[in-house]
Amino acid sequence: MLDMNNEEKHIANYLKGKYPNKVRSLFNAILKNKKERTLEVGCGFGSSAVFFALKGKKVTATDLSETNVKQTQILSDRHNAGVTCLPLDATKPLNEKFDIAYSFDMFEHLPYELQGDHLKAMYEMLEHGGTFYIRAPHLYNVRQHISEHIGLPTYRSISELGTKAGFKVQPFFGHTSCTAPMPLYLSIEKAIENISTPETRYQMLKKVGMANVVVKLSKQ
Repeated sequence: MLDMNNEEKHIANYLKGKYPNKVRSLFNAILKNKKERTLEVGCGFGSSAVFFALKGKKVTATDLSETNVKQTQILSDRHNAGVTCLPLDATKPLNEKFDIAYSFDMFEHLPYELQGDHLKAMYEMLEHGGTFYIRAPHLYNVRQHISEHIGLPTYRSISELGTKAGFKVQPFFGHTSCTAPMPLYLSIEKAIENISTPETRYQMLKKVGMANVVVKLSKQ
């Protein structure tokens, strides 16, 4: 069951502008976006969804786990945040449109064979001009090689699948802002993949700020 006190602490910190390093760039980007209709895919226990709702977003929070959806609803009700909470298979689009969508540490839980269908579904749910933000551990991040992570991505894999779905795919660098174009990331990734030792590969990836795949997918 949900540790409500822990989720409340997250929300309190977020409202003070204290965001986790791993999602700071994404939180800032979502808050700067003036559009309101927002979709979270893989809401967990709901602290991010409730926070964005309290900051003025019209949030729909979804998760494959009905338990997580129920817990998010409880947290939303406690804060009178008005989050719409729904169970969702991430490969099936809802019959509505959003301006903003995001997933934090969800993508790596999708099997590789379903990731393309997931991005196609996200494309369908976004309005033209809409944006989908993804944060997930990188395939070469050996610290994240656990049983639940069955679809760890690379910049190349998300770039190729996202482009095929119709998105323009751009990387976010580090924890602060969007920077260099995708070809630079792909070149660095290609060089690193030729390193034979997994731990050295991870350390090099970490050194250049690419231990996690952090991307912005835009529907033009």
